[in-house]
Amino acid sequence: SGHHSRNDVIIEKKFSPLLPRGISADYLITNLDGHQTEFVFALENNLAFFAGFTDGEYPDAAKNPLAIEDKATGLVFEARFTPPEKYKEKISGDRWWCFPVETVSLSEDGFERTLQGGCIVLVLKFSICPSEKVGFNLTLSWR
Repeated sequence: SGHHSRNDVIIEKKFSPLLPRGISADYLITNLDGHQTEFVFALENNLAFFAGFTDGEYPDAAKNPLAIEDKATGLVFEARFTPPEKYKEKISGDRWWCFPVETVSLSEDGFERTLQGGCIVLVLKFSICPSEKVGFNLTLSWR
């Protein structure tokens, strides 16, 4: 569980294991400012997964849940975003950004680009009134 606070915003997060393979993260954002506040909230998740991030082949970022299959191992990674019913109308925008994580190094043969894995970012846009709260859940699992 974690807690971050500025003078005008509180972000609370709670992690729970999902047996046998996964983790659940609950987030609660509270607006303590005296005005309606616009938010862009992004959660970055880096995966040691190679399939689905090579040769311009990216997961379908419009789907929820987002599923990525590693054809080499047969594993399927799934990310699911779930806002509580009362918050669904408040949250909009692109949900997932997906891109490869690469490193560049210089060798005897010149520059080499190496795929390290993939990154998915959950991006949410919402507005909340003073003293209002917005909560949601992010579940990461594999099978």
